[in-house]
Amino acid sequence: MNKFFFVFFLLMIGCYDLLPPPDPQLIPNNLNIYDVWKQLTDLEEDENGYFHFSYQPTGNYSDSDYGTVKYMTSEPVTRVFWDSPDEYCYDLFGTEYCESIICCSTYSGDDGYGQQLFYIYGPHIGDTLTIYGSISDSYVGDLIDSVFVIIKD
Repeated sequence: MNKFFFVFFLLMIGCYDLLPPPDPQLIPNNLNIYDVWKQLTDLEEDENGYFHFSYQPTGNYSDSDYGTVKYMTSEPVTRVFWDSPDEYCYDLFGTEYCESIICCSTYSGDDGYGQQLFYIYGPHIGDTLTIYGSISDSYVGDLIDSVFVIIKD
């Protein structure tokens, strides 16, 4: 009778809680920021790895410009998070707000390639902007990459 009760008890509660959880499998993946564009123009990289961006606002109503960071991940459809210590600021009803020049996240495509826009305005002229991309730590490999963009007049 005791054996029957023990078997019945194990079937009711299961053995899962008695076993250690399995180690998560880490998937090899890499992030490579390989290019920077100014709108539709591919920027050249200098011998130090910096891209040079000529600031020229594009419209009659805007004093800003934008660039594109192009990247590749080893695994398709990988979420890439973006950040920068560089900001642009604007005034809204007498209060100044500052935002990162690049933000949020994007997903690489089925082929592993993707892109994200970043914002540039007049006070950035003469600065070197830093842009960071990162992928989740549930992967193994090069999880963070960065690019440097020098803003010229």
